[in-house]
Amino acid sequence: MNREQYYSLPLDFSAITRKKDIKVCNFYRSIAQNIFIILTTKFDECRFDPEFGSEIWEWDFQHIPDQNTWIAQMTKALTKTIIKYETRLYEIEVDMTIQQEEMIDKLKTAYRIKRKLEITIKGFVKETREPFSFRQSLFLSPISFD
Repeated sequence: MNREQYYSLPLDFSAITRKKDIKVCNFYRSIAQNIFIILTTKFDECRFDPEFGSEIWEWDFQHIPDQNTWIAQMTKALTKTIIKYETRLYEIEVDMTIQQEEMIDKLKTAYRIKRKLEITIKGFVKETREPFSFRQSLFLSPISFD
């Protein structure tokens, strides 16, 4: 297995037009990039597959009346999506928690509270049976990442 055969994101299209090499990344970084794209993509956003993406976007700006039920639902949906679209992994486990985080603006004059979704994805690489772990934080309403 060539561990440096994957394009690194974001793609540098100016390098392509200048006929330069595009940055590559290793196998594990490629898996992490794919999971990140899944997390930050809304359903119907990708023309090649309207089911590609994360259900989290469907709930952005929505009031979550029961946090535990929402987390269970999102965990189940995201696990199913990762299994479908990241086939290099197996025995995938998704863990999510929601926290309140105080944010301050750039001028340090205004505070606001945002919901922070912590996502941890663990599994094993099919080809090598090595453990794999991915962690990402998303701020909800509006959704963003840190």
